[in-house]
Amino acid sequence: MKSHNLFCLALLCCFSNSIWATPYTTYTITDLGKQDTNSIQTSDTNNFGQTTGWYTTATTIVNSMGMTVPTYHAFINNNGVVRDIGTLGGNYSAGKSINNSGQVTGNSTTTGNAAVHAFFYSNEIMSDLGTLGGSYSYGEGINDSSKITGYSAITGNASHHAFIYTNGVMTDIGTLGGNNSIGRSLNNNGHVAGFSATSANGPNHAFLYRDGVMVDLGTLGGSISGSYDINNAGQVVGSSQLTGTPVSISPYDIHAFLYTEGVMVDLNNLIPQNSGWSLTEAFTINDMGQITGYGILRSSAGLNWHNFLLNPIRETSIPEPDSYSLIGVGLSILAQRCHKSRRHARITSKKNRNKRK
Repeated sequence: MKSHNLFCLALLCCFSNSIWATPYTTYTITDLGKQDTNSIQTSDTNNFGQTTGWYTTATTIVNSMGMTVPTYHAFINNNGVVRDIGTLGGNYSAGKSINNSGQVTGNSTTTGNAAVHAFFYSNEIMSDLGTLGGSYSYGEGINDSSKITGYSAITGNASHHAFIYTNGVMTDIGTLGGNNSIGRSLNNNGHVAGFSATSANGPNHAFLYRDGVMVDLGTLGGSISGSYDINNAGQVVGSSQLTGTPVSISPYDIHAFLYTEGVMVDLNNLIPQNSGWSLTEAFTINDMGQITGYGILRSSAGLNWHNFLLNPIRETSIPEPDSYSLIGVGLSILAQRCHKSRRHARITSKKNRNKRK
């Protein structure tokens, strides 16, 4: 008799496991102010509060057009102390990503400003990562294992491809079918988020590269998308063109997205309604699910570009419309089985008593 009840319980569990939808998250939104127009630009922060980016130095040079222009250098900011980490010999460098060991990747001009190359900065030494055969490369993301992603010109400079750099070797990870691709971020699993052309003259699509395969993440209905960051849970953020928008698009036609559990979701649908925000770009996501980016904020002062922070406030499972009827069917079957089991037990007990008489 127990086997019948166990069967019913298993059946009910199957019902309940199949009818609950994917976890659903909403966010509070915090205004981080207008976009930075200062001489210091911060591009990344690690878990210990160290930041990297670039700043305008006091040195100026005369460019090829005879104009006097400022130079900029990559930096590490450690608890308010900003340290210039130098260049690869040229006048310019920019830090793009910093890991939890304080190692930085970015790009720098080489001696004589002859070329721009990706760099790896560790133990106060900036190292040139080279290229995939072309004349330029850019470092964009670094993980805690010192693996780096970015993009580099291939031989002939006709196009550039996303790469993963590890143990002194730069590896081309290909494209989605087009000529160009860019790796923007990679997590501690070595998974890369970025964007790639989908055909020779096709639009860019966001991609997720893992286990040797570059996966097209699609769009929010339009033709263009790009992914900019990935956390250790594999969640990806970026931006996408909306359905029906033309080739020449306004900022209102681009929305920030979150890609999670195989689905690209418009972040504007996950913030409070009537917030005044139109979220256009999502640039970072950490392991707590917090997201930063920028968008257009409507206020009494008009429309302005502002930076934002999203904090997740709810994650639950919402049943599909027919879920309750399925649960009811399962409970009904279980109740019938239990009733039959009890009735059979009473009949068997009565027969046994009659035999003893």
